[in-house]
Amino acid sequence: MKNINLITGAILIAVIAWLIVITPQLSSAAPAPPQGGVEVDPALEQSLQEKLTGYQSKLTGADEIGFTIDNQIPSADGLSALLWLAPVDKATDEIIATEPALAIGIKDDSKALGWQIILQSDPQWGEELARFPREVLPEDMQNFLYGPKDVAESALDSTLAGTVYRGYKLPWAANVSKRLSGSIGHFLIYKSCSETSCRYAYDFADGTMFPLLAAKGGDVWMAKWDCPNFATYCSNYLVIRDQSTTPTTYQLYLHMAFESIPTELRVKGASVMQGQYIGNVDDTGYSSGHHLHFHVHTNSTWYWGNSVDISFDDVPINDGEPRTCYEASSWPGYGTECANSYISNNVGTNPGTATITAPANATVITTSTVKVTGTTADDRGVVKVQVIGRNMGGDWVVMGEPALTGSSYAADINVCTGNLTNGLMDLAVRVFDYEGNISVPQGVRSIVKSFNCAPPPPAACTPTADQITVYSEPNYLGVCKKLSVSSSSVYSGSSFSPVGITDIASIQVGANVRAITSDAAMTYNTSSYPVISGKGRIQGFEKSDPNLSDDPIGSDTIASIIVQPKSMPVAEIDAFTFPVMTQWKPATFTTQDSLGMA
Repeated sequence: MKNINLITGAILIAVIAWLIVITPQLSSAAPAPPQGGVEVDPALEQSLQEKLTGYQSKLTGADEIGFTIDNQIPSADGLSALLWLAPVDKATDEIIATEPALAIGIKDDSKALGWQIILQSDPQWGEELARFPREVLPEDMQNFLYGPKDVAESALDSTLAGTVYRGYKLPWAANVSKRLSGSIGHFLIYKSCSETSCRYAYDFADGTMFPLLAAKGGDVWMAKWDCPNFATYCSNYLVIRDQSTTPTTYQLYLHMAFESIPTELRVKGASVMQGQYIGNVDDTGYSSGHHLHFHVHTNSTWYWGNSVDISFDDVPINDGEPRTCYEASSWPGYGTECANSYISNNVGTNPGTATITAPANATVITTSTVKVTGTTADDRGVVKVQVIGRNMGGDWVVMGEPALTGSSYAADINVCTGNLTNGLMDLAVRVFDYEGNISVPQGVRSIVKSFNCAPPPPAACTPTADQITVYSEPNYLGVCKKLSVSSSSVYSGSSFSPVGITDIASIQVGANVRAITSDAAMTYNTSSYPVISGKGRIQGFEKSDPNLSDDPIGSDTIASIIVQPKSMPVAEIDAFTFPVMTQWKPATFTTQDSLGMA
């Protein structure tokens, strides 16, 4: 059983590529009997922590990353144990889902706790490692420590050829976010893999066994699917060959769940499309938690090869290379931009579908509810449906979530939801499938709403003709704040309270004023003309806007606002782009300036 004690401490341990040597044939053999995974002696864990404490000043990441014993494999004589060290985020006390580091524990009665800890940096590492000959270790650990059998290092290829392979998308459903648990951390923080092998390797996690979509198309080259979930002695994986590149490349999806690879993809040569469901994440093999290890290589003879440089189309930083913020701040030479989570744009190849069986087209609705029924279908399964509606030319709004019974759904939907007006309206269904795909509107029906709903309550912060109001949510919802015309004041920071700074999602504008907004700080110069401090986007509003997300300024970006009379000449808005303004200077708008007018 894997131990997930939470600890402090850190370590530098250099190790090489790991896991299972296979031939190009696909695997379905029964797994070997379990090895390792025994309960960890608390004295062994304490001995590790004491050893690590002495290394703190020497260790990269010691203030951020600690380690705990995740698993141990005893030697044949029972006098020592090979230790898997799971990295721990000290800020949250959470295990980092990745490939563990290594240490060796030796029973030693001369020590107060009965154990001596050997790290790879210690001179006796090689001698003590000999207590664990290849043939007695689980096969994934054999390759982790000693490399693949009968495969020359030269066959694993080089990571530093200078070519960037493109066209990949993050390997899960569009509009869904997952954490990057590590990238260059493989060889710079917990050192579970060499730079040669893992320079361009990425670990993704969210604490669950989430579904995977192919990052790029190709055909099945290798696969293993029969390793039990959570097993430490073997790992499931899928390798997709991509012959569109020169040379041919191979996508590795590692630590997958037991039998989650679809049956049709367990056949060598089976076609795989980008966005196709390929299986689920798990914690199989040399792993400290549910996660996907993904990288691309050029080795056709083994499931593993040295990673090559790839770019994800849907990662908007570092030319498509994800980085955690700790990695970027600590090693800016590998990329200065960062995010700890990333949203995929990988549109699934088989989104769910749906029909609407009731109400019929042109039905006139004269009550507050309408019964909506229909059917759904998906290649893997539907997990949820939403009924959505819209007025002519309007946006879709969610009206309810019917109950699913097999492939059928039914619910009484309140037609007053979303403040839809009387008259012609569309009704449709949106389908959420097992893989996480969200369908486009399905089964659209046009009906006539003829029921007078109670009017929505008046806005708590309706502005006067000489005011604007900012809201924390779209459609003038959430918390709000009125701002009045001022000839010398710039609203920013706490003046937006209770709406937070850069938390404005909609804006109402009074009849006599305009709002000048910026995502940077603004000030007034001595002539009482506004200027911008530093570079930023500017947008003026002379009408209300219920949703800023589709505006140039964007939602949740506004850092400062000036409220001025609408009678003020538009030319003077351009003063924002000049450090000092001469009165009545002609306007020359730039690509960073916008003005919305009624």
